[in-house]
Amino acid sequence: MVFDLTLFQPTSNLALTGPRRLTLEQFHALPVPYEVSRARSLIYGLEAFINSTIDEGRINEHSITPVHRFANGVYTRELTMPAGTIIVGKRHAQEHLVTMIKGFCTCYTERGQEDLYGFNSFHSPAGEKRVLFIHEETTWITTHRTNATDLEAVENDLILKEQSLIPHKYTKQIVE
Repeated sequence: MVFDLTLFQPTSNLALTGPRRLTLEQFHALPVPYEVSRARSLIYGLEAFINSTIDEGRINEHSITPVHRFANGVYTRELTMPAGTIIVGKRHAQEHLVTMIKGFCTCYTERGQEDLYGFNSFHSPAGEKRVLFIHEETTWITTHRTNATDLEAVENDLILKEQSLIPHKYTKQIVE
């Protein structure tokens, strides 16, 4: 199966206005233009493809250990992702901030694609799901509002409970 992610139209800015927080039911009730629906299908298709190639032994799982920080209603998760890694992220229930400290990656969402270089910071709307192709080692920090301090409670608060097709929650690295 081939996924032509070049069909995504480039965006000039990853920011999008919308609700600050969504439930999975609210997310699925939102009207979806054809282009967004097609992009969503491609992202889920890529997620399924990665999962199936793990079973075939063509992809190695590569675990990235996040650094978690908590401060009075604020939670950050920092990931340093090696070159050659493909990340299919989880769909977040609430808007949050993303800060890329260093690196080079291509970011695909249901709204398009954007190459991100070096230091970069942007708003991620509620309901966003993204795919990252890491070209150079990249450090990425997400900042979220939550009063939870237990990691399981944090995930329950921040992640929409859609069926994930990838068993490992952070990364897969392609093996040549």
